[in-house]
This record gives sequence, C-alpha cells and structure tokens, in this order.
Amino acid sequence: MNPQKPADVADMRKAPAKRWKPIRKDGAVHWRCRIFFINFKMLIKKLRCMLDLQTKLFTIILCGSLLGFSTGLWSPLLNVYLASIGIPIMWIGVIVTVQAAISGVVMLPSGTLSDIIGRRKPIIISLLLTSLILLSLTLIRDPFLLLIIFSVQGLALGLRSPIFPAYIADIARSRVIGATYAAFSFFNILAMTVGTVVGAYTADIYGFTLCFIIASSICFLSVFLAFFFLKESTVTRFENFKSSLKRSFKGSVPALTLVLKRRRLLLMLIGVTIHQFFIQMMFPYLALYMRSYLGYSLATVGLILSIRRIGFLLGQLPSGKLIDRYGPELSLFIHIFLTAPMILLFLISGNVMAVATAMIIWGLAGGLDMPSRRVIIVTSSDPSVRGGTLGAVQSISEVSSLVAPVAGAWLWNLFDPQAPFQAAILGNIAASIPILILLFAGKSKQSLHLG
Repeated sequence: MNPQKPADVADMRKAPAKRWKPIRKDGAVHWRCRIFFINFKMLIKKLRCMLDLQTKLFTIILCGSLLGFSTGLWSPLLNVYLASIGIPIMWIGVIVTVQAAISGVVMLPSGTLSDIIGRRKPIIISLLLTSLILLSLTLIRDPFLLLIIFSVQGLALGLRSPIFPAYIADIARSRVIGATYAAFSFFNILAMTVGTVVGAYTADIYGFTLCFIIASSICFLSVFLAFFFLKESTVTRFENFKSSLKRSFKGSVPALTLVLKRRRLLLMLIGVTIHQFFIQMMFPYLALYMRSYLGYSLATVGLILSIRRIGFLLGQLPSGKLIDRYGPELSLFIHIFLTAPMILLFLISGNVMAVATAMIIWGLAGGLDMPSRRVIIVTSSDPSVRGGTLGAVQSISEVSSLVAPVAGAWLWNLFDPQAPFQAAILGNIAASIPILILLFAGKSKQSLHLG
C-alpha cells in the first residue's frame, strides 16, 4: 500500500493540471479576446453615438447662428426702414400685428406637426421661405404687398419657432439641457449681435437693399446646410402631408390641455404672456424712438441695439448653470422683474452712455428668458407632446400679444413717444407676480420633499 500511495498522489496532482491546462492556455485567451472585442464594439458604438449627437448639435447651432446673423442684418432696423420709405407708424403697427397673428396661429400646430413628420422638413421649409422673403424686400415698396410678404414671414417664423427648441430637447441630455439651450442661445445671439452692427453700418453707408441681399444669401446658406447635413432627431410617422396636417391640429388639443391644466405651465404662461404683451407694445418702436425722438444716427442706433445684444450674449454664459443649479423659475423671475427698472433707466437717460448702460443691463436680464421658459416647458411635458407643448405656449403668448403693436402705436400718437415704454414698465411689474408665485410654489414643494 505504501509504495502505491505516492503514485496515487502524483496522479491526483497531475490530473488537475491536465484538466485546466488547455483552458488556461487556450480558453482563457479566447475569452479574453472575446471580452476585448465586446468592449471595443461598445466603445465604437458609444463614440458613434457621441459623434452623431455632436454632429446634430453642431449643425443645429450653426443653422441657428446663420439665421441669427441674417436676422440681425435687417430685423432690428426694419421699422426705421419702413418709416424711411413713407409707411405711416399706424400701418407699421398693422404689419407687425398681422405677422405676429399668423406666427402665433401657426405655432400651435407646427410643434405637433413636427412630432408627427419630424423636425427636419419644417426647419428647411421655413428657412427657404425666409430667404425668398428677404430677396423680395429688395424690390417691393407697396404697403399692401409688404403686408402679404410679412404675413408669409409670420408663417415661416411660426413654423420654426417651436421646432428649434424641440430639436435640441430631442438630442440633449436631460441633466445638461439648460446648458445646451444656453449654448444655442449664446451663439444665436452672438451672430445676431454681429449682424446688427454690420447691418446698421451697411444701411447707413450703402442703404437697406444691400442688407436684404446679404441676409438672403446667408439664409440660403443655412437652407443648404440644413438640407445636406441636418439629421432627423425623432422617429417620424409620416403618411401624407394632408393627413399629417389634420393630425397636427387634432394633436394640438392634448398639448393645449396639458398647458392649461398643469399648474406649473399655467403660471409660467400667464407671466410670460403679460410680459410679452407689453414688450411687443414698445419693442417694435425702440429703434424708431432713438432715431426720431432722441435724434441718434442710424449707426448709433445699430450700435446701441448691438450693446443690448451683447448683454443678452453675456447673460447666456451663467444662465445654463443658474438654471441647472437653482431651477428655471428663479432665472425667469430675475429676467421679468429686472425688465421694468431697465426700461425706466432707458427713458430717463440723458446721453448715449447712459442709454448704452441701460441696454446692456437689460440684455443681461434678457439672456435668462428663453432658456428658462424652454426648460420649464420640456421638463413639464412628455417627449411625445414636447413639440406640441412648446408650440402651444408660444402660440398662446403670441396670439395674446396681437394688438400690442397697434396699442403701442396708438399710445405713441395719442400721448407721446414715451407712452408705450411707460406702459411696459407697469406691465412687467404685473408679469413678475405669477412667476414669483411659481417660484415660491417650487421652493415649498422642495422643502416638503426634503423634510
């Protein structure tokens, strides 16, 4: 027995070695290679997703920036241009009102339409319409034809206004959505600021016609960019345009109901609507007030408007972090509450430097506006009706402000050019109250949650 024991022990020692040896040499290498290739494929997939996300984000920001530069070339000084070709101020108010009316009506179904057929097609169509409109402004001077042209511009504006933020909400990560909106607004306002300066000096030296030609060319460039490089951000359910349009009007009802029933959205809507009404009462006449009442040159008017845009631009930098850290309600309240004293400072300012100071502070507060309200909307609605909810809020606020430009022109003619601005001061104080209620409601809910 004893001579055989070492042999058994030796066999027992060798047996495990024979059993595990092939797995240790061949099998382990096989599984390691397999795990490596799985991780490599996952890494490639993540990189592709990140690249696709960055491509979509870069393209939409570039399209928005080109559109902003094109708009800055002509939009801030449009009423000065209309007055220079002999259009009465009351007729200017009618043109602005009709454009806002069509834009507000179109915004309601356009967001829902983009939820059905996708975001890409409406963006391309709206940019193409604006390009053609700007080209036609180089030839047309008749008031009735101008009314038709700006009606079509209202259609294009209403078509794309809720779709740009809906596209960004589709591709942005939820934890940095405020910063993403702030980045989009930052580059858009930067381009518009540069466009305002270039447009003012171009109009002062070469006339408005060249401004419209340059703006149209840049807008055509954005059409080219969107057509060839902008990718769809949502799953489309396109059948045919007629049925999709019917579904968009029917689909607007749930989004509209959501806005009116959800307390957070309703309070924001009330405050934003009052704020926008009084801004639309005075803002169309801001450049005209500086040009005709204060006697500033066209270049100075453009420079002051650009300074306000610079304030907007600087306001975008902290807005994303402010929204993500303290919530969009606080930043929206800061914007609306500070608007009233800045308009007052603008009215009582006696020189260009004081006016510029009021404008840049006003712009800083204004930079908090759109990112805040968009974050409130997209975080209070389901992804399936996100575009419709954005369109519903914008549509209600725009339609509610339809008579504001005409009311501003009426106050201008009945009293004096300062009357629309004085009314806007009182209106913005009133508009801050619903946002303040919303802010305290959010704070109390948060304290209850923490408790």
